[in-house]
Amino acid sequence: MYIDLELRRLTEIDSILETDNGRAAQYSKDEWRNYMGIYGAYPLPFETIEKLNEIIVNTDRDINAIELKLGINNSNAL
Repeated sequence: MYIDLELRRLTEIDSILETDNGRAAQYSKDEWRNYMGIYGAYPLPFETIEKLNEIIVNTDRDINAIELKLGINNSNAL
C-alpha cells in the first residue's frame, strides 16, 4: 500500500507534518462535530501569510514551466 501525494502541495504537506505528530486527539461528540463540521474552526498550519506567499510563488513557477514546455508566451507572470 502507498499514498500518492501531489508534489505541487509540498508546502501544505510539509506544514502539516511539521505541526502534527499523528496521534489521535480526544474529543467529545460535540467537540468533534464542531471541529470537523465548521469551516475555519481550527487554523490550518499553511494558512499564514508566509506559507500562502510561498504557495503563490511555487504555483507561478509551475505555471511558467508548463507554459514554457507548451511554447505559450507568458504575459501574466508575477
